[in-house]
Amino acid sequence: MTEIAVVPYNACYRDAVRECVFVTGYGGDDVTPFFTDRELFADFLTLYYTDYEPEHAYIGLVDGVPAGYLLGCADTLAYGRAMKKKVYPRILENLVRGRYRIDRVTGRYILRGLLSQMRGESMTPPLEQFPAHLHIDLLAPYRRFGLGTRLIHAWLRDLRAMGSPGIHLGTSTAHTLSHAFYQKLGFRRYAVRRFSPSIFKDRDPHDLYGVWYVMSLWPDQ
Repeated sequence: MTEIAVVPYNACYRDAVRECVFVTGYGGDDVTPFFTDRELFADFLTLYYTDYEPEHAYIGLVDGVPAGYLLGCADTLAYGRAMKKKVYPRILENLVRGRYRIDRVTGRYILRGLLSQMRGESMTPPLEQFPAHLHIDLLAPYRRFGLGTRLIHAWLRDLRAMGSPGIHLGTSTAHTLSHAFYQKLGFRRYAVRRFSPSIFKDRDPHDLYGVWYVMSLWPDQ
């Protein structure tokens, strides 16, 4: 019988988290065709959670093997401050020291992401209502075990115990399987915005849209 478990994050799982975010970074598939430096990609997406708020991260295990993770943040405003004051300076230092390899593929991805930010195509739901957020990924062989549901329920239980009023998450239309999953768990779609151009346009001609979901954790809201 397959053994499924959700455990608190521990530093021994750091490499597994970083590997998972890279091999699922393109709609659940490997992001290598669009972003070639694994360390830089993982630093952008996971460094804050594993190094500055590890108490709100969870690891999903299948027969004792790391199969996915949920990285949680209780206060998105604090996350933003930490990214500016701690995470981005660390990334910049690593860049200056030559610890990343920025080739043409990775450079295009980063440039398109920056241009999208400058155009205001990203957004954040109202943080007074939905201050918490999450980032979740599962390795492809382990997506039919109910592990994602267990990971999210673990984080929601902790947030309710903290008295948090709500949570949000961001995804995109590249993650085709995730939308029904979030809605089934009780998230509602808050906003959709087109990214122009798509960060994946070189290999995927479809338009890319950012999609944001929210959930109230207070029953009277």
